[in-house]
Amino acid sequence: MEKEKQLRATPQDDEIDLRELVGVVYDRRWWVIATTAAFAVLSIAYVLLTAPVYQAQAMIQVESKVPAIPGLSDLTSLTGGGSAAATTEVALLTSRMVVGNAVDRLQLDINAQPRRFPLLGGYFARRHERRDPQMVAMPALGISRYGWGGEVLSVHRFDVPEGLLNEPLTLVAGPAAGGFSLLGPGGDEVLQGSVGVPAEARGIKLEVAELRANPGTHFLLQKRRRLDVLVELQKEVKVAEQGKDSGILKLAFEGRDASGAEALLQNVAEIYVRQNVERSSAEAASQLQFVKDQLPTVRKQVESAQAAMAAYQSRSNAVDITLQTKGLLEQQVAVETSIQQLQLKQAEMDRTFTREHPAYRALLKQIGGLQARK
Repeated sequence: MEKEKQLRATPQDDEIDLRELVGVVYDRRWWVIATTAAFAVLSIAYVLLTAPVYQAQAMIQVESKVPAIPGLSDLTSLTGGGSAAATTEVALLTSRMVVGNAVDRLQLDINAQPRRFPLLGGYFARRHERRDPQMVAMPALGISRYGWGGEVLSVHRFDVPEGLLNEPLTLVAGPAAGGFSLLGPGGDEVLQGSVGVPAEARGIKLEVAELRANPGTHFLLQKRRRLDVLVELQKEVKVAEQGKDSGILKLAFEGRDASGAEALLQNVAEIYVRQNVERSSAEAASQLQFVKDQLPTVRKQVESAQAAMAAYQSRSNAVDITLQTKGLLEQQVAVETSIQQLQLKQAEMDRTFTREHPAYRALLKQIGGLQARK
């Protein structure tokens, strides 16, 4: 009987008593309210204090180069030439030449920004810049060493010795308009200067193009190693093809500064396009020079053929050429012209392909067929 009572009591013990749970929550209601409020406050603080991250995007269309040799386009499509070309263009977009030129144009190896009050300074600066980006915010609580919004520091030139690369220096806005002083890593004054006037001391060359800040505001000024900046940007600039064999490349870059991210992608795209134009122009100039070099030889061959034809007519006392002979000569001239054109293409392909390449072998086969026809 006792076992049966225990078995019957077990299902009842497993049931959830809602009254008891509500009672427990009610007894600890202040802990629940305090915990919920604390997490809500932390969430709101995180949203307000965290600096936003902006993403800039750009689209580039890669024009496919159509081969001038018949049949070569079919071979390219069969061997997956489209995807290989896209991979090549992606590598060119993130190459050191393209990204490095963008770094030099925008002077991304110079880090110049105002020092913000810990934790809250960024929020107050963003709030002020949304209201009035053209004015400098007044120092809060009389703390003038920090920037509270609207500060601008534009550096035209900043060169430091090898030992000061990647070392943070401090630029302090002076009491006079446009004046400033530069402090070393230890806080000692290195040089003094004014906007638009080059200053030099202890191997440091500094020229400030624009300075807008309250007197006493501190700026972080750092000359970074160019290679370090270049490698970082190569990793952060994302390039991907939109769709298979579409020829459209999408660039994306994320950064804290919206205008800076946009300017970086704009310069990368412009440098890439200009590089392609210069490369195509160089190839066209090389081909044109090759044609100019071959013109004297072709002209001599034409003159020799004309002289031989005139001598033959003189020997055979031919006054007029029949239509059949005229047609044959026109065909021969057309075949000879085609052979000359293919030989020019062969000379161009000698600089690009090996003799075992399918396109090169197809070209030789065409030349052989035309010569047999001739």
